Amino acid sequence: MHKKEPWEWAILAMLALFALAALGVVAFSWSKEDWRIDLTVDLPLTPEQAFVALADAKHRVDWEYGVTLVAPLMGEDGTAGATRLLYMRANDRTWQIDETLTGYAHPVSWSVERSTDMWRASVHWTLAQTPQGSRLHWQETRQFSGLFPRLFALFTMRQHKNRLEQSLQHLAAMQ
Repeated sequence: MHKKEPWEWAILAMLALFALAALGVVAFSWSKEDWRIDLTVDLPLTPEQAFVALADAKHRVDWEYGVTLVAPLMGEDGTAGATRLLYMRANDRTWQIDETLTGYAHPVSWSVERSTDMWRASVHWTLAQTPQGSRLHWQETRQFSGLFPRLFALFTMRQHKNRLEQSLQHLAAMQ
């Protein structure tokens, strides 16, 4: 057995640190139950205009990242219990999200439960009048199920938050 050179020890130490860091990320992702996004954005729209753009199925395709179609399934817009199917497309991948309206207070707040086979989320947003238009506060809590969705939850939530920020900036620019 040959004596290891200092550079060989350095490489082994770096590999060990990388493995420990990866194990830490996996343990953190696996142990965390609820993943939360909390955003506040100023919109140059009145609360009435912002509410319609945010809640109305016809407008969601215009601003919400990845949404290609919002199809009503059961119930009417504005009625608790109404369900929709969101057809999504991003990065050459398509999927569907089931959405059930749980709260609707026009033009102040809106809440839904969303789910796929990999996660379940609660989304709630509120609007407040400002001198320049309105302030949107978006809260989303997501729970992941299954091995791979839970292991990659940190990456998935970071990506989702970035896309949500882009969507809300796009909405603010629409006027």
